[in-house]
Amino acid sequence: MLLKFPSIHRFCSIRSLTQLPNSYEVLRDRGDTAELSQLKNGFRVASYANGRPTVTVGVWLNAGSRIETNENNGSASLFEGLLHKGSAKRNSVQLQTELAKLGARLRSFTTREHSAFFVECLKSDTDKVVELLADALLNQNFDASKIEEQRAVALDRLHKAEKGDIRGSVLDNLHATAFQGTPLRLSPLGTTKALNSLTKESVSEFADDILKASGMVLTAVGGVDHEKMSDLAEKHFGHLGNSYNRKVPPHVASVNNIGHEQIRPKGYRFTAGEFLYRDDNYPLMHGAIAVEGIGRNHLDYIAMLVANAYVGTWDRSFAASLNAPKSTVQKMCANDDLIGFENFNISYDITGLFGFYIVMKGHSDEVTGEATRAVLHAWKHLAMGITDEEVDAAKNALKARLFLGLENNSQIATHIASEVLSSGRITPFDQLERRIHFINANSVREAVSRHVYDREIAVAAIGRIEAFTSYFELRYGMSWWRL
Repeated sequence: MLLKFPSIHRFCSIRSLTQLPNSYEVLRDRGDTAELSQLKNGFRVASYANGRPTVTVGVWLNAGSRIETNENNGSASLFEGLLHKGSAKRNSVQLQTELAKLGARLRSFTTREHSAFFVECLKSDTDKVVELLADALLNQNFDASKIEEQRAVALDRLHKAEKGDIRGSVLDNLHATAFQGTPLRLSPLGTTKALNSLTKESVSEFADDILKASGMVLTAVGGVDHEKMSDLAEKHFGHLGNSYNRKVPPHVASVNNIGHEQIRPKGYRFTAGEFLYRDDNYPLMHGAIAVEGIGRNHLDYIAMLVANAYVGTWDRSFAASLNAPKSTVQKMCANDDLIGFENFNISYDITGLFGFYIVMKGHSDEVTGEATRAVLHAWKHLAMGITDEEVDAAKNALKARLFLGLENNSQIATHIASEVLSSGRITPFDQLERRIHFINANSVREAVSRHVYDREIAVAAIGRIEAFTSYFELRYGMSWWRL
């Protein structure tokens, strides 16, 4: 007996499918509004109203590990921890009790560029939450006992990261190699020597240096009113100044590139080099290879995001392997020694890193070379032969990953605040979708040719590195494309 399936026409038709709105129209018609304003002292207020009953409100500072030195590396991380310990007005228990009464949660993180302190709460509690944040930030209690307590926490976090976060350790070593002698070389976690040397005075001076109006932004996302947020910012942060009692930290000024050439502020440079650390306690080989990337304000930024999405990522937990839609994944996963790989595009405001992270068994340099050459071949294809069909697939993957990462209020707040601190503006999501939409194969080829082809590389690897592809072979592989 033959099975009879219902006709697809019962559910939809080609005509009805073509009438569905595209992603740009969906984003445009959502009714969300983003606003940006500035107080007289330079303090900025950014809001994104989406009508939700909850709000994420926080303060983002232009203060990550890049404004630190070898002597005080880790200060931003320690300052972040101190904020959770209360202020001169409220101790830790009182702060957490008041937040608990509101059903709110205080969160924070520190990167190389920024430090963020934000609270998720109901929109009716926004006034109280801003007051709590301002008090915790501006009236911190730098008691010696609290600093000792946070020093122990920071050292424990550093120790766990070195042993457990191998990818993070590799990327930290990659930054230290690529940006040696510049502020971006420093890890947000700090170093054991620097953390042990921090004192009450040095942490207090660091806090005074980063709490400047022009380097801060109050960001609120959810059911918010921008005018109300501006009034709250004026009330709690309007008194802040912009003068420094010591040497001005190496902040990076916002840059709006008007061409394709990189603008290189004083003190920032990319240095080719290699860092290999053999440790037989690691059963695998973990490595990363990168060229100098571009900043978020560069005209090629979106094209490089598409290029990154084309190469993609894979590990053994993925369902698709030899049947994957990406040719690079098909070639890579056929290598029995490969555990996983990930192409990355790390962009700061004026520079970055474009490269890939790879994990292998490390049994044979020949097998490792096959894997690294497969990625370099994908980069070659990006610069020489990528088609519009492949670019369309990469754009769809990029849109999905980007907008899935902007689903909740906290993710949107981080995205907006980072953009404001880096470029001084907010790009509406529908315009961001349009920028991705208009990227074509020629845009990607030109961008990769400018920034990847025959460029110097930085290399970092940890573990069974005796089988890692030699630096000279990797560098040669960057320039054979057009021979």
